[in-house]
Amino acid sequence: GPESSTYAALIHGLNRGGKVKEALGISELMLRKKQDGLPLDTKIYTAILNSLFLAGKVSDAVETFERMQAEGNVADIMTYIVMIRNLCAAGHVRQALDIKDGMIQKNLQPDARLYLALSRGLCVGSPHIEDLLHLVQEMRSKSYELPGEVYLTLVTHFCSVGKFDDARVWLKDMISHGHEPTPYLRTTFSSKLGDVFVVG
Repeated sequence: GPESSTYAALIHGLNRGGKVKEALGISELMLRKKQDGLPLDTKIYTAILNSLFLAGKVSDAVETFERMQAEGNVADIMTYIVMIRNLCAAGHVRQALDIKDGMIQKNLQPDARLYLALSRGLCVGSPHIEDLLHLVQEMRSKSYELPGEVYLTLVTHFCSVGKFDDARVWLKDMISHGHEPTPYLRTTFSSKLGDVFVVG
């Protein structure tokens, strides 16, 4: 109803304005009111989840997401994007991948934004190469563009393990898709991949 979407907009607005504490206060109030019978829809749940993550309450967010599903409240694509983006940012990549798989089981197709968030998440920190390669296959089968970070991560990875032929393939791909190799890549691997950098 109108009340719910007003609250959702208010929470998002506070978070955007950096008022994370205030947004969290309203989110927790909504969850308490829910126990007194206030119905919460998908929009408000998504705003609440975002608030919990921004306040660093990752396990509370996951719990709320699970409760929302158990109540039969259907998560939409934005709910999934909020979950996946934030779980990746918090380093919980495995959980983010599980949520993406769960989404497909519910016949909800991840869109380009969701794949983008997930592929970027897999590149952060010590990258999850196996999962990333698997995801890249999935993205390509759907003709989704790969972000520059993915190419960069894969070229760097294959160079670091001495698989220069694989690195060369990814680097050529990166350049042909309009991504500039970074100065780091050029200086670090020019002896091994120099020929690729010379674009005739």
